[in-house]
Amino acid sequence: MRDSATTRDSVARQFAAYIKTHRTVRQIRWITPDGMEQIRVERDGDAPVQRTGNALQDKSAQPYVQEALSLDSNDLYVSPMELNIENGRIETPHKPVMRFALGLHDIQDRPLRLLVVNFLAAHWLDAFHDSPLNMAGELMLFNQRGYWLIGPSERDEWGFALGHDATVARQYPFGWQAIREHDNGSAVTAGGLWSWRTIDPLAVVCKGASELHESSTVRILSRDD
Repeated sequence: MRDSATTRDSVARQFAAYIKTHRTVRQIRWITPDGMEQIRVERDGDAPVQRTGNALQDKSAQPYVQEALSLDSNDLYVSPMELNIENGRIETPHKPVMRFALGLHDIQDRPLRLLVVNFLAAHWLDAFHDSPLNMAGELMLFNQRGYWLIGPSERDEWGFALGHDATVARQYPFGWQAIREHDNGSAVTAGGLWSWRTIDPLAVVCKGASELHESSTVRILSRDD
């Protein structure tokens, strides 16, 4: 594909149209193999905006770029649910996202660029937080490593991104031991009655998906003392 200003403008318009009709999409980008953003279209309020010039960022140090570039052609990279980073810093107010990246290759299977889509996760977390299940006990959501995405308090959340070690394992070791043994279940421990279920974030985004990147697995947990 010829890489010209006309081509980039055409692709950017397609990205903008997609963002406009998909409210869960925060950003769509083309990133070159050296990690530099080549096209960046993002949501600003309800409108898609193309960023150019100095607004394009070097993402070469970001793990999702390095991991996605290492994949074979047509393999899809799915990030854990995490906080968005802009200009090397966690964006504030916090914007939880999931990133999907697909490598675009030439006929010799050499990487040309990455197609990266950031999905907003806040509305999923809000819906979870407002779930009627909260009436039945203390509802929590955490990733496979035991870090809270929705925790007993806001200060416990996103520890893996914010550099603190508040986890289920540290605060509820008996509950964590039971949860690690099964994807779904319930158990009575020294900390009370625990009920949990593993959910698939990728299936929420891509209906019909049957498997999920391991690092993206999250757990629903309800505890009733």
